[in-house]
Amino acid sequence: MKTENEVITQIEKALEASENRKMRLANESFRNIYASVHKHPLLLWNNPRVYLLGKAFMVMYHSDLFESEEQNIELAHLSLFYLQRSEDLCKDGFISDSTILFETLRIQAVLFKTCEDCYIESVATFYQPHNHNVNADEKHGSVLLATRVMLFVLYSVLVEITDSFDGFKGDAYLDDICKAIELENPTISNKLLKEGNNVRKLLYTYCKAKIAKMDFNFMS
Repeated sequence: MKTENEVITQIEKALEASENRKMRLANESFRNIYASVHKHPLLLWNNPRVYLLGKAFMVMYHSDLFESEEQNIELAHLSLFYLQRSEDLCKDGFISDSTILFETLRIQAVLFKTCEDCYIESVATFYQPHNHNVNADEKHGSVLLATRVMLFVLYSVLVEITDSFDGFKGDAYLDDICKAIELENPTISNKLLKEGNNVRKLLYTYCKAKIAKMDFNFMS
């Protein structure tokens, strides 16, 4: 197994290659990172740079690393898993660099904006009865609820950024997303914001449970 510094270097090189459109080189490294995580899911778990894994998995998703829908959904969940871990480390005082918290939340906002469909089935299970087999109407209703609530999951991240940093630190992309949401939803209640936060926490718990069992099927 590589050292943590070696893994971080590999991630940084893969992200740099992707940014420079050297996709063959980037994807080769991404596949190695993906394989490493399958063998060692807690890779970089206590490392201040764990957010880089979250960023890498999001970029893998957008790089069409796999043709399988199931694997692409997995990439989005793994991205969230490591980003939330980074956020926990920041909030618990293990990471004092506020730049890392901002970057972690920024990537998470981009993730929910660009990959929200990947979480619909998982979130839908939160709204389904657990005392009997779910029928077709219940499943349909839960999917509609999940689709609706994902907007407020994203908004909860944006609110957290503005609360933590008194704005978006000049990030025009985040500012535009926030303004668009507020324009289309001028009366977002505290209840909806709380629901968005709760779903974020449930998604993280859901991912941790899957990974603890080494069950990377995020479609069920």
